[in-house]
Amino acid sequence: LCHRQPVRAVTVDNSGKYMATAGVDRSLKIWDVRTFKCLQNYQISSGASHLKFSGRGVLGVALGNAVELYKDCCIKPVDHPYMRHKVFKTVSDIRFAPFEDVLGIGHGGGFSSILTPGMEDFYSIKFFLLLQLLCEGSFFYSYKLCEVKLPLIEF
Repeated sequence: LCHRQPVRAVTVDNSGKYMATAGVDRSLKIWDVRTFKCLQNYQISSGASHLKFSGRGVLGVALGNAVELYKDCCIKPVDHPYMRHKVFKTVSDIRFAPFEDVLGIGHGGGFSSILTPGMEDFYSIKFFLLLQLLCEGSFFYSYKLCEVKLPLIEF
């Protein structure tokens, strides 16, 4: 497990099979934890400060004032991120909601939450609306979005 320059960020996916590391040299590597073999080696636009896997295997990478999301980057090579989101100031932390692809982004200007396109389901939308309500106080906006007809799910 090595990089040519110091390592800035490390994360392991929920299954414990894959580990992602980011170096100062702008390299992002995906490792098989069981064999310690490098599966993928990417060059990203700048050195990543934070890495996180979602419960569904999407890799979040914080780069200065932007966050990039990589889908299926552990099992096949990807040419570019499937989503990039910029914030006002430098990103200080990123966290996915458990088993949902709602991403919380802490940054110098506060907190932002994003719902990743193509990954949403009923529970992700519900969680995202709750975050919007708590963080922005936009009850009317959230209420109107909740009027979408969804199947009744009982717990």
